[in-house]
Amino acid sequence: MGPDAVLHFPTRFAVGFQLDLPNMPMLGASSFGHPGAGGALGFADREFNVGFGYVQNQQGGFAAESRTGALLKALRRCLQQRSG
Repeated sequence: MGPDAVLHFPTRFAVGFQLDLPNMPMLGASSFGHPGAGGALGFADREFNVGFGYVQNQQGGFAAESRTGALLKALRRCLQQRSG
């Protein structure tokens, strides 16, 4: 783990994949993937056996946006219903 020269916050990588961090919008410690510009996000999670990909056709700012967060919240609800 260390500071990312482009994103200006700590990141963690393993064999080409970015690993989960507290400030990253993934599911948890078993998630790996990478965010992109404007809220795009792609990752997989071994614990939940799920993959997630989201890209938008109009780019906003570089940071994650509300649509990405809303989709992740819906994914978490679905996974909780599936396991519970």
